[in-house]
Amino acid sequence: MKNSKVPLWKPLTVRNFLLLYIGETVSLLGDQFYIVALPWLTIQLTNSGITLGTVLMSAAIPRAVLMLFGGVVSDRFSPRLVMLVSNALRGLLVVLFATIVALKMTQLWHLYFFAAGFGIFDGFFIPASKSIIPSLVSKEQLIASNTLSQGTSQLILLIGPALGGLLIATAGIEVAFVIDGITFAITTMTLLLMKGTTAKATVLNGELNQNSTSTKKTISLIAGIREGFYYAWHNQPLRIFLLVMVILNFLFIGPLQVGMTSLAHSRFPGGAVALGILQSAWGGGGLIGLTGRRKSL
Repeated sequence: MKNSKVPLWKPLTVRNFLLLYIGETVSLLGDQFYIVALPWLTIQLTNSGITLGTVLMSAAIPRAVLMLFGGVVSDRFSPRLVMLVSNALRGLLVVLFATIVALKMTQLWHLYFFAAGFGIFDGFFIPASKSIIPSLVSKEQLIASNTLSQGTSQLILLIGPALGGLLIATAGIEVAFVIDGITFAITTMTLLLMKGTTAKATVLNGELNQNSTSTKKTISLIAGIREGFYYAWHNQPLRIFLLVMVILNFLFIGPLQVGMTSLAHSRFPGGAVALGILQSAWGGGGLIGLTGRRKSL
């Protein structure tokens, strides 16, 4: 109970957590532009809900599959290093895609390639971003830091998509992608400014060039992945939870994303703005649910 008395602002006095909080807040805001821009671009190019669904699946499937691998990699090396690499690669990918869109050269395979690439890098970034917080703050500040991060995320999910839709309608889809790329550059800089994290010096100093060490790391990585699969499958509550999440994503969240985009495109004159507002309403529901859950605890 002692942890609950720590003020929400207290973790922000920790330099590394403050840098992480700033960087991830900015990056998450940029991601909301991407979340509106990618489906809107897809539906405009193809006018097909089926195609939109397959584009979104090309991001969701590698993300879901690789999150376990990403968790093991973060555990074996450094969450900060994994986040750095993932952010840098996603930033480059977004800037490349924005260039293609700006030059009016977009083809359908570009959408699949971009979505799949984003999903792959997300699969490594998401578990790393969740596991890094306990290494930055004290145990007493952990609840406050998680609450602050989750609350800010839900607030951004409320306002971000609407801003993204408005930006697309007024400045163009390519501008939304460019801004998302800039946010990745900002969060990469904040990660570089962090000091004294748990990044493995062996990786940064190149000591993994020794064959014996590299072999041990590989064996350890494979063993960790195997152990994770075994634990998830033989832990009944966890197995049920994972199956429920898969079912929700495929039967509810995925169709809802396709449906909102198709509805905004076919029914509303200001389509991109309407899509952003619909996405923000979804985020607003999540914020209300999070607030209600906090009050019940």
